[in-house]
Amino acid sequence: MGEFLTSYWKAQLTQGLDEVKPRPGFEVVTMIVTVKAYPAIGRKNGEGVCVAGIRIDTPSPQWIRLFPVNFRGLDEIHQFKKWQVIRLRVQRGTSDRRAESYTPDLSTLQLGQLVDTQSGTWERRWQIVDGLIDTYTACEFHSAGRAKGQAAPSLGLITPAEIKGLEVGLNPDYLNQGSQKHEQLSLFGEPVKFLEPPPFIAKYSYTCREPSCRGHDQTLIDWESGVFARKRIQAVGREAAMVEHHDKFLTQLCSPSNDTKFFLGNQHNYPHGFLVLGVFYPKKGSQPAATLDF
Repeated sequence: MGEFLTSYWKAQLTQGLDEVKPRPGFEVVTMIVTVKAYPAIGRKNGEGVCVAGIRIDTPSPQWIRLFPVNFRGLDEIHQFKKWQVIRLRVQRGTSDRRAESYTPDLSTLQLGQLVDTQSGTWERRWQIVDGLIDTYTACEFHSAGRAKGQAAPSLGLITPAEIKGLEVGLNPDYLNQGSQKHEQLSLFGEPVKFLEPPPFIAKYSYTCREPSCRGHDQTLIDWESGVFARKRIQAVGREAAMVEHHDKFLTQLCSPSNDTKFFLGNQHNYPHGFLVLGVFYPKKGSQPAATLDF
């Protein structure tokens, strides 16, 4: 493994960010967002997005989860992208005791640099995840969740041994959405368009690198998946959109020419139940042999 982010590169990524004022009971974090889940409606917090990523203000890489994030309620200039640096104040949640979980103070949110794929090399993204790849297999995550509950690791990046398929089906909540529209308010009290459920449920089937693995069937909850489905339904209709969804998230992202990995995260109330939060899909052979000094 290479060294985690040189101090020079950390300075480049955080360039332009102001210091966030400390506050008792809170912590200031600087992180790179790697996944954004599709929004969900909760009785307590209303519309919320689960955002996860990697801290870059620590000596070694550490996973972090932010919830709830009322992303659509943010003003446009604060709607961050995946692989973007953000800084904000956070505090430990009261009900969610997973080690990686924090409640964000979105009033302190600042946006930094965006880490692109560098013309397909993924060099800097590789450096960001270096040290966090395959720390556990999917089977080990599942077993730890059963044994330790919320004390178990709840975020990870795993390399599937074999991706067997992607099942794409219609989401019943999408079909029944007429009676389930949810109007939300932004952080400034302005109405936001109602939340439309994701049209499809996409579920990966794969085996992990555990020798005794019998297989995993895990739902993809990446926001990108839901947005892509909605746009393609409008463009080509529901049936054709399902075919395109399968092609994009299996044939393209999980191509044999890619070094495909899955971002995994568990469910708060079911620590042994993991979902696919997103896909990491650089070309095979692109991983640097050693971290570069930027």
